[in-house]
Amino acid sequence: MRVPLHSGSRVPLVTLPDDAVLLGAPPPLDALADIRAAVTEAFRYPLGGRPLESLAPRGGRATVVVQPPAVPLPTAQDDARQDALAAVLGELSRAGVARESVTVLVAGGLERRPGRRELESLLRPDQRRDFRGAIVVHDCEADDLRPVVAGGRPTRVHPTLVETDLIVTVGAGESVLHGGATALVDASVPGTMRAARAVSLLEANGAAALQIGAALEEELGRAVPIIGLSLVLDRPRTTGLYRGYPWRPEAIEAAGRSPFRRLLNASPAVLRRRALTGAARELDVIAAGAGLPTAAGRRSCRTAVRRRRSARPSRAPAPPRGRPRAARPAPRSRRAHAPPR
Repeated sequence: MRVPLHSGSRVPLVTLPDDAVLLGAPPPLDALADIRAAVTEAFRYPLGGRPLESLAPRGGRATVVVQPPAVPLPTAQDDARQDALAAVLGELSRAGVARESVTVLVAGGLERRPGRRELESLLRPDQRRDFRGAIVVHDCEADDLRPVVAGGRPTRVHPTLVETDLIVTVGAGESVLHGGATALVDASVPGTMRAARAVSLLEANGAAALQIGAALEEELGRAVPIIGLSLVLDRPRTTGLYRGYPWRPEAIEAAGRSPFRRLLNASPAVLRRRALTGAARELDVIAAGAGLPTAAGRRSCRTAVRRRRSARPSRAPAPPRGRPRAARPAPRSRRAHAPPR
């Protein structure tokens, strides 16, 4: 049995025994059929606190805090997070906030400053044409950051978090360092970001990132209403010619016969990496919840772990090491005294 397996930037054909058990990737999870409707329902019935419609000031200003598209999962050509952000902007407009009064704050923390192409990937082309607000990128060393005291810790945050009438966080609760109130931490200063650590990406108890984020949420919420939208993402999936690889048997068979695979393996490493990076992928949203950013982020993180655990492939029993006991030769002393057959 020969199976195409992704190894580095190549896809070689690996020969396996006929009785080998091949563990494939988990199949895709059920994606939301209508993201806009899911976002509307999440804001209308939040996990805690008041709905968005009662928080949004008519004729006021709103700041939408997002993290770069590569956090926590790399973006894709068909990224459902774009539709989720567009739905949030639509809900703000429906609640009475003018489109010109919305500021999208990209909080990248200590990561590399996102470029123009990354900022354009926040929305689809038709959604970008309808957007009339401003997109600003947080600079953790800027001079105009506003001082606040969160949980007894003095820090500074982006001005748009203070000079506004509503704060809306939009992210994916994939870990305790992403989504929820941690987006507020990424809109602060380097000292606060370095202190926001976590021993485990999935253990919420005792995570400094969640504690600092909750403190910032509480402090900013004294003057400005805050609500958050937290998404649960599926894994990025390949589309196009190799849609279904590597969990569908017909897709695995097609990849093994593909002439493009042989051409890819024979190409230089630079071209191989470029081809794999530019391969068409899609990223779906499987759940959405709204409420206070800390609560919504924790709920989404638990949902992601539970849904993915249920989709794990079954583990095959480990093969025995060495030869079976019956095939092992007897010790020399035992063979010397063995009775004749």
